[in-house]
Amino acid sequence: MSDFSIINSVFGKLKADPTFLAYFGLTTASAIADIVKKIQKEIDPDGLTKDNIPLVCIYPIPGLRSRVNGCVYDGMFEVAIYSNHSSAPAKIVSSSGSITYPGTMVIGARAMNLLHYVQLSGDTFKTEFQSSFQSSSGVSGIKKYIMRFKVSEGIE
Repeated sequence: MSDFSIINSVFGKLKADPTFLAYFGLTTASAIADIVKKIQKEIDPDGLTKDNIPLVCIYPIPGLRSRVNGCVYDGMFEVAIYSNHSSAPAKIVSSSGSITYPGTMVIGARAMNLLHYVQLSGDTFKTEFQSSFQSSSGVSGIKKYIMRFKVSEGIE
């Protein structure tokens, strides 16, 4: 199991979901160039500004051997979501014409529903949600919500 294959599988699941893509103003028919601007395989988002949110970053974090069974490797990854606020029910166009995007936690809930399994080299691996937390985005007015997941694989 490689970090690269985990991240590619997660990206594939997220970009295939019409509801998830709609949070970013995208559809399954959107150009891949537009999708990769909003679903990035990076720890630090490219183009993080108030004009480019919401967006999501998917990246590996260090894994480890299972504490319960030394023959199991726990691969880890995080999904970081950036938006202008933490929660909102949906994308709304206000009477003044400004757009309010779904909050980080709304997008995160959808991602969590999609990421129960990942496909790696033709095999299906269960994905286990570990934790979630808010962190500073480093940009005033942009919220960051991080979800951590674990994928376990038997090793010899």
